[in-house]
Amino acid sequence: MPTAALLAIIANVGLLQQITAERTRLLAAKMKLYQSTFNPDPTNVVADFVAAEATFTGYAAVTIVWNAVGVDQDGGYSAIGSNCFFQATDAVTPNTIGGCWIEDSAGALKEFIPFGTPVPMSAALDALSVIPILRQPPPDQGNLTY
Repeated sequence: MPTAALLAIIANVGLLQQITAERTRLLAAKMKLYQSTFNPDPTNVVADFVAAEATFTGYAAVTIVWNAVGVDQDGGYSAIGSNCFFQATDAVTPNTIGGCWIEDSAGALKEFIPFGTPVPMSAALDALSVIPILRQPPPDQGNLTY
C-alpha cells in the first residue's frame, strides 16, 4: 500500500492562539548573553548557557517587555520585545559575545540566537542591543545593533 508524507497547516486562529500563549508565558522573560567560545546547538540545556554567560563589567540580564500581538508585513502574527541594551562600563573584563538566549520567568530555556559575527565588549561604552520578535508562523527573529 503506498504512503505519502503529509504537512499539516495551522489555521490563522491557531497561530494567533499559539503566539498569544507564548507571549503570556514570556511576560517576565530575560535575555542573557553568551560568550563566543560557546557554540550551542539544540541539545544544549540552560546550564550550558549559564556556564558561558557574559562576564564583562556592566553586564546584567535584561527583562523583556513584549508589545501586544499584531499582524506583521508578511500577514503573520508577531509580538515585538523591548530593546535589550547591554553596555560595558570598563575594559577590565573583556568578552566577545557569540549570541543571546531567552529564559522564561522560571529560568527555562526558550530559545537562543547566535550572532552572525561575534560582538566585542572589550572597552568602556562598547554596546549592543537586541530586539526580539516572536512570530507565528515561525521562526522567531531579532534585530542586532552594535
